[in-house]
Amino acid sequence: KNYTRELALADLSITLLRHDNNLLPLKLGLDKSVLILEWEKKIVGPNVLEDVAGSMVSQRANKYLGPTETISLNPDYDDQLPGYLIERLKSSPEHIVIAFIHHRTRAAAHNQAQAVRQLLALCKDVILVSLDSPYLLKQFPDAKIFLVTYGFRKVQIDALFRILIGEIPPQGKLPVNIENQLPRNFGLSL
Repeated sequence: KNYTRELALADLSITLLRHDNNLLPLKLGLDKSVLILEWEKKIVGPNVLEDVAGSMVSQRANKYLGPTETISLNPDYDDQLPGYLIERLKSSPEHIVIAFIHHRTRAAAHNQAQAVRQLLALCKDVILVSLDSPYLLKQFPDAKIFLVTYGFRKVQIDALFRILIGEIPPQGKLPVNIENQLPRNFGLSL
């Protein structure tokens, strides 16, 4: 019962801030495969990482998108994409990459931003998802699709994937002004 209420609120809060390439909603079954790119979180438990089962983001992606591959980077050390991923994206451009970003420390934020910029330069179909702050949009002017979940609980990730596949429309509105970019109460719909 509580999950249903939380999901209803999450459905209303996920905010689409940029959608410049008509990739959404995702059309599953096309010649494109989905690759999930996330950075390891520092917490373990009922939010993003589960003690036994691995990444909750990966679990939810598999539920909504079918089999997907998840690559997890360490935000404390990885400021570049791994060489095997770069080669793969160069040789096989049919990937849709969903990259989950979040702020934890200044060094991790810097490393993550460097890797995301590299990803955006390599791949045209990138869906960038901020798990916390809409202000991260300012760091990625080249991102064609940018969504904010405002958190990383299971209900927020479920609502996000439901939006990505077109099950529900994005309905969230910015609770803040992003200076020189977007006004408060901004939010795109599909």
